[in-house]
Amino acid sequence: MGIYETVTGWFLGLDGQILRGMLLAVMLTAGGLLAVVFYRLWKKGIRLKEEKAGQRIYENMEEAFREKGGGTYEKLAAWLKGIGAEFFVKGFGDPFYFLAVNLGIFLGSMMLLGILGSSLAYGLLMGSVILLLELIFMAAKDKEDNQKMLEDIAFLYDGTAIQLSGNIYIAHAVDNCIPYMESKRLKQALTELSNNLMLGGDVAGATQDFKEKFNNTYLDTFCNVIVQITSQTGEAGSLIEDMSKQLTALQETAFMQKKKATENKLQICIIGIFLVFTALIFYLSIASMSGSTGILF
Repeated sequence: MGIYETVTGWFLGLDGQILRGMLLAVMLTAGGLLAVVFYRLWKKGIRLKEEKAGQRIYENMEEAFREKGGGTYEKLAAWLKGIGAEFFVKGFGDPFYFLAVNLGIFLGSMMLLGILGSSLAYGLLMGSVILLLELIFMAAKDKEDNQKMLEDIAFLYDGTAIQLSGNIYIAHAVDNCIPYMESKRLKQALTELSNNLMLGGDVAGATQDFKEKFNNTYLDTFCNVIVQITSQTGEAGSLIEDMSKQLTALQETAFMQKKKATENKLQICIIGIFLVFTALIFYLSIASMSGSTGILF
């Protein structure tokens, strides 16, 4: 009797439950090995986008979207860059990647919620709501960042103006202010700007790239000052005076925003106290009318 016949006979002689258990063990072992392999590949950073074949497919699809988008690609790229999407979620600065991920989220949530809700229309509605909430969150986070940056920008104006009056090169002046920035997003962008300026690159291009990372008029003005100072026609004295004026306006804006926030908190507290007293009076009135105050208390 050959080996094949021996093994076959052995398998046929096994109980069905034991056979199923062995099959399950083999499947679990194979699944575990595959999980380990994929985990190792993930740890090494092997991604579809980084592989040559995947890279070509990705680039071709991105190029097709760029060419046939009718300017949509550039507009979306500018919007994502301006609200700091890349800083919030790594890779979201790329419009194609942003759309691909959100399409996956939309389809996944649509199918999952559609199954749970037993309705495709429900899944479609909830998938749309999830995407809308994501966009609202990103826009709100950008607005919040701009408000929190006011004090950092005020320090940037003040510190740069003082250093320029001492004839310190603009790139070094900006670099010296970076450690004092509390906003991580602003600190990262200023670091890139400072590096570009110190490397002697295109000042106009570096400042334009910096401006596009924010929707902030004060940072736009700051970049314009840098361009003028580094040009031959820039008068440092008048520019520093302009920066001082901008700083005053910026500080007033920051003060008004803090004042408004404090007033809003105070109004919320007053409304809360009013609601508590109203509820208490309403409760006591009902208790008195019912003649069962002891029971209610």
